[in-house]
Amino acid sequence: MMLLIFSELRSQWRAWVGVFILAVAAGFVLAIGASIADTGAELGEKFQGILSGAAATILMFSGVSALAVLSSVATLTVTLQQRSYALWQLIGARPRTVGILVLLQLLIVSLVGAALGVAAARPAADPLFALGFGTVPGLGGVHVHFGGVTVLSSVLGVCGIVLLGGWRAARRAAFTPPLEILRDAEPRRGRMRWFRWIFVIAAVTAAYALSSSLFGATLSQSSSRIPLITPVLTIFIVAIAPLLYPAVLMAWTAVLPARVSSAWFLARHQARYHLAYSTAAITPLLVGISLSAGLYTAAATLNDAFRIQGTGGNAALHANEVALLLGGPLLLAAVAAAIVVFMSSRTRGQELALLQASGATHRTIIFTAALEAVIYVITAAILALAIIVASSVILAAGLSTAVPGTTATIDAMPGLIIAGIGCALILLATLGPTIVGLRRDVMRTLSSE
Repeated sequence: MMLLIFSELRSQWRAWVGVFILAVAAGFVLAIGASIADTGAELGEKFQGILSGAAATILMFSGVSALAVLSSVATLTVTLQQRSYALWQLIGARPRTVGILVLLQLLIVSLVGAALGVAAARPAADPLFALGFGTVPGLGGVHVHFGGVTVLSSVLGVCGIVLLGGWRAARRAAFTPPLEILRDAEPRRGRMRWFRWIFVIAAVTAAYALSSSLFGATLSQSSSRIPLITPVLTIFIVAIAPLLYPAVLMAWTAVLPARVSSAWFLARHQARYHLAYSTAAITPLLVGISLSAGLYTAAATLNDAFRIQGTGGNAALHANEVALLLGGPLLLAAVAAAIVVFMSSRTRGQELALLQASGATHRTIIFTAALEAVIYVITAAILALAIIVASSVILAAGLSTAVPGTTATIDAMPGLIIAGIGCALILLATLGPTIVGLRRDVMRTLSSE
């Protein structure tokens, strides 16, 4: 069994490299946050409150990003290899055995990746701690406590997220009839499973608790809760992705009719049809845009309350705070956005060959790839904008009870920057394999399927 697992991992490394790299990045990011909490516990009561609160916020931002991108990429990884799993069953493997093998593959890749990420976080922990807390009296020169709790919690967290994200795809690969998978490897329109409903309920409960705590509270009491609204709303959107992503994508792309151009028709069809790929491409962009713009929007809304109150308060964000809060999520989002296309380049190479065989020109195919990337970015931006607007309205309503007249103030510039960077990454990752694929022999590519 283990020989089969490692042979498959070696032969299909292109599909597994995404989960591995993201596991490394997630292990690194989560270990930094966990080490700050571990250091607070080690230093004792004097600094525990400060460091525990900071660590909780960092882990909240990083955890949301890790949960979103790791689960979507794990699902995509298993989906891309469904044909191999179907062939396993055709040669005699039982469905339950296939499911166990898939989960073991996910566990091995995530375990190795998380361990490497945690190991890389150890030498980086002290410089990053100094960046964030070096100016705090009493914390200058403090060495980070990087104990077993930090290592174990980070590794288990990454492995748990990967297994949870890939569980549904593994179950589908195991219990869907092999001939059905070989005939059409793309899953039908997504459905909500029980674990997603758990996240939906948890996100709604957390959003209600955070929102209600703002009403009647002073500005000083609300300041620590305000940044958490956007991550909670992001969890909610990501949790209902199987229902929401296709609906939003289909709704706004319908504004431009298919007859606009053949490239637009093909791009819209590709984006609608490949649900696993669309989800994996949209999610990291959504997380990056919403968390970055949401943090600055929260600060802008709080500053409006300070201005009206006239006490001279200021919620300006410092570079070190932004680096600690958004560094991890943006790292995960950027890595995920770049590797999603690379993972699926083999399947898309076969689709390019089919388009060429059916008479599509190289110009049409390249334009189609570019439009498909733009579709993903715009869909992510629309969803992120909904999160940002909702969070600003909630914050303004809650702060108005303490400071009447507080208005929802949106600072979308950071989100636009992230959207632009994400669009450039996806365009590069999409157009590169497309241009290379156009140089291959059509018949040889089709016969390799």
